[in-house]
Amino acid sequence: MIENITTYTESLLKDYILFTTKRIRMIYLILSLVIIVFAGIELFFKEYFLGAAFLLSGLFFLASSIMLTNNYIKKSKTLPRVTNQYIFFPEFVQIKTKLGNDEKGEMTLYYNKIYKVKEQRGAVYLYINKLQALLVDISKFNEEIDKEVIKKYIQIVKEKK
Repeated sequence: MIENITTYTESLLKDYILFTTKRIRMIYLILSLVIIVFAGIELFFKEYFLGAAFLLSGLFFLASSIMLTNNYIKKSKTLPRVTNQYIFFPEFVQIKTKLGNDEKGEMTLYYNKIYKVKEQRGAVYLYINKLQALLVDISKFNEEIDKEVIKKYIQIVKEKK
């Protein structure tokens, strides 16, 4: 049995938001650059109206990507601080959620029900489906070996699927 108590801090949530929106931000960036290249081509051929339209569209996509991400991060700062207590066993993890001092819920998550596991910037994300993940702060493990044991638990169960 390994215990981890993770509080969803501003920095933990910011890293999670940046990690989970990375793909959409990359799509917006590529789309913006393609549109700006079209603007350059149109301006080169002296199609000023069309070139300006493409340029404004490209800049709009670029700005909206940045603004959306910043908006998500700003909203995460106003969220109440949630604390999850994870107790890892060889076949499952037991999770107790607290909001302040109030216990809000408890669940048991079997490793074979985990959709995927990602590690990023000091946290392990246990995806319970394609879009939702539980955040486990790596620094809250008592020993470095605990993190490796958890990964091994999940890997072994996943291989049995």
